[in-house]
Amino acid sequence: MLTALEPLDRRDHEPSAHVLELGNVRRSRLLMKVSDYFAELHVAGRFADAGWNVYFPHRDKGFDFVVTKTVHGQELIRPVQVKGKYPSGEKSDKVVYGYVGRLTQMHPEMVLVIPFFPREGIATPLFTAYMPLNQVRRHSRGYRCQPASYRDGAPVPRRDFVAFFEEAGLRALDDPNWAHVRGRSDAS
Repeated sequence: MLTALEPLDRRDHEPSAHVLELGNVRRSRLLMKVSDYFAELHVAGRFADAGWNVYFPHRDKGFDFVVTKTVHGQELIRPVQVKGKYPSGEKSDKVVYGYVGRLTQMHPEMVLVIPFFPREGIATPLFTAYMPLNQVRRHSRGYRCQPASYRDGAPVPRRDFVAFFEEAGLRALDDPNWAHVRGRSDAS
């Protein structure tokens, strides 16, 4: 029985390193690397379901993949970086929650996709944010984009960023001017 997915170590800066507990015995833990490829492939599938063509690079040295779609005779091309959020069991409530860290490449038409996973168990994301570059801000650790909050043990989309989440966020990418779209406020 799978019971929990926890970070290996708070000092571990690799977001994909997690411990998987088997059964109810805390002493016996199976060390398991949960790959960010799962998040990337999940997101790629969502794009494909929405009619986008998905192209993966031969080397993962920047964008995780590139998507294209012809809308009203215009070819849209959007580079994509996926940054999954995997909260620990000790995660406390936060007013703002999302991605803070390095971005290996940036582009004016890029999409920063943030799948928000549940705190426990192995599951698909609770929801996913599709964020334009204009919602990404500089931060001492690189960049930040925090379209959610964290309350009562779960992430929650922030009111001003709801338009960037799930199907609405994915549909918004069909707009040729999507890169210039802003949330209800500029607070991220």
